[in-house]
Amino acid sequence: MIKILSKDFKDLNRYEEITAGYLKSIAYFVKKDIPISFLPAAEDEINKNEAINTFQVYAFILDRGILDRFDVYRLVRFVMRNWI
Repeated sequence: MIKILSKDFKDLNRYEEITAGYLKSIAYFVKKDIPISFLPAAEDEINKNEAINTFQVYAFILDRGILDRFDVYRLVRFVMRNWI
């Protein structure tokens, strides 16, 4: 399972620096009720918001419905810890 989930599919946008950095950080957080402020600082808020929106689109995180907080899916944390 780990080998399949770790496969590089040659997606040119897959490892953008800021998004990858956020995913590395997320792997070490608890899985529920994470404040967005825990993520490393970005060059600007647009990059940070774009990364968070990308995570939501790909179902890496779940918006809790509470301002500036999210949950991380268990499988995402598992894969990210393996990747790191």
